[in-house]
Amino acid sequence: MTQKFNEQMAALYQDAVENLRFLKQQQWSVTNYAVLIYAAAIFLFTQDFLPKDNGKFILLAIVIATCVVNIIVVWLLQYSMRRCRDRITWVHTTQFTAGERRTLQLVSRDRWFDPMIEFWLDRIIAILLTLATLAGAVVTVVVLTG
Repeated sequence: MTQKFNEQMAALYQDAVENLRFLKQQQWSVTNYAVLIYAAAIFLFTQDFLPKDNGKFILLAIVIATCVVNIIVVWLLQYSMRRCRDRITWVHTTQFTAGERRTLQLVSRDRWFDPMIEFWLDRIIAILLTLATLAGAVVTVVVLTG
């Protein structure tokens, strides 16, 4: 090891890992809430709880606002996750030698395609959650306007 893994470093590492776990859960939670809002909008529309003209406009506004806010929040969380990963990588590079990192597979940048794979793996969940949010909003808008 390049230096001793002291209590400060352990606390930094633990904090970054816990934050990363929390942020991942939050991405799923906000998307689940968006889907619930879409379902509630469809339910309210089909059950005639609201006046048809004004109710439809209000529900469409809520659906569009939910979609936009959800996408923004998912990507803000993604940015925060990137910062946590950068802290974890910093701990790995300052606390372990290159050989130890290779053996423990902490940082693998030995092949030419690793940065490209890391780029997509880092963002694939956020992309899929964004697509799910957009698809849900489109289906809801079609139901409300159709």
